[in-house]
This record gives sequence, structure tokens and C-alpha cells, in this order.
Amino acid sequence: MNENRLARAAGIAAIAGIVLIFVANILLGSPPKAEDPAAKVLAFLTDKRSQALVSSYLFGIGVLLVTFGAGLRRWLRRAGDTSFLPDLVLAATVWIAAADSINVGATAVAAFRAPALDARTAQILFDFGNIGFALLGIPFALLFGAAALSAMSTRALPRSIVWLGVLTAILNLLKPVTMFARSGALAPNGALTIVALAPIWVWTIAVGVILVRGSRTPAAISVPA
Repeated sequence: MNENRLARAAGIAAIAGIVLIFVANILLGSPPKAEDPAAKVLAFLTDKRSQALVSSYLFGIGVLLVTFGAGLRRWLRRAGDTSFLPDLVLAATVWIAAADSINVGATAVAAFRAPALDARTAQILFDFGNIGFALLGIPFALLFGAAALSAMSTRALPRSIVWLGVLTAILNLLKPVTMFARSGALAPNGALTIVALAPIWVWTIAVGVILVRGSRTPAAISVPA
């Protein structure tokens, strides 16, 4: 596979991965909040059992984003970045995919056993998934921070995308703070979750489009030594 085809495949994987994750979120609907009683969590998993399992499956296919990480690493390398930053981009993507599978798996296990599962166990598994997603802010911050710093020095990505990456890295670095709140918008899976999530989707799709179109090939924008 030549470089252009690799970039195109990575871009398609990025767009497809985000679309699948978006559909998975829509399919799950409005899940229980951190402050909701255990009985409500079990009732949700029982009523939405099929949706929760299909949603978990779609999240699993979302690991297509690993292909995106590999392609983006190569894109940054071709732009002239010989530092460790492109490697961090790929490493963070693999970290996210692995942790995401575990987090989604916890919810899938709870849904699989519902309604036979006791309410307290269902709530613990659900909390495991939500807190795990909050902790994903760390590898996401690493991914976007490394990509932004790399592209900033080589112009491998448009400046607007670079600064969106910086903003996304900062927001996701703060995301694990939600673990300390047990209720309200700041709690895991609270209303403010979208604040850190939306920029991830926008940035990934935007970069995916760039890779598919090849509109800014690294060979053409490399900075002279």
C-alpha cells in the first residue's frame, strides 16, 4: 500500500469510527446519571438490553480509530517530524482503544445479565464504565497534545486544526476531575461530558477528511531544515 492509499484508508477509518461511536451513543439514549439509584440503573439496562449490547458492539468496531492513529503517525513523519511525538500519537490511540474496550465491556456485561443481575452490581459495573471513560481524558490529552505539537512545527495540519487540538487536549486533561463529583453536570456521564467529547469528534473527522483528500500532503509543506 503506497503512502497516499494509507493516508486515505486512515482518513476513512477516522470518519467511520466517529460515525459508529456517534450512532452508538444515540442508540443508548439517555443513560442513568451518577446520582440515580441502583434500581433505576438496573431498570435501564433491562429495558435497553438490546440497545446497550448493540451500542457496545458499535463501540468495539470503533477501534478502527487505531488505523487512523497509525496513518496519522505516518502523516506526521512524512511532514518531517523525526521526534517521538508521532509515536506518542499512535501509542495514545492504542491506549484509548484498549481502555475503551474494557469500559464498554463492563456495561455490556451488565446488560447481558440484566435483569437477573442485582441492582447494586449493575450500578457498580455502570459506574466502572463511566469512570473509565472519564479517565480516558488522559490518553486523549496525550493524543491531541502530541499531534498538535508535531503539526505546529511541521505544518502537517492547518493551523485551525492545530489549535482545536490544543483546546481538546486541555479539556480532556481536565476530564478525570469529574470522578470527584457524585452528582450534577460535573459527575461522570454528566451534562458537561459533551464539552470534552464534541471537540474530539470534530477534530478527528476534520483530520480524517484532510487525509482522505490529501489536500495538504506532507511532502509539499515540509519546513526546510
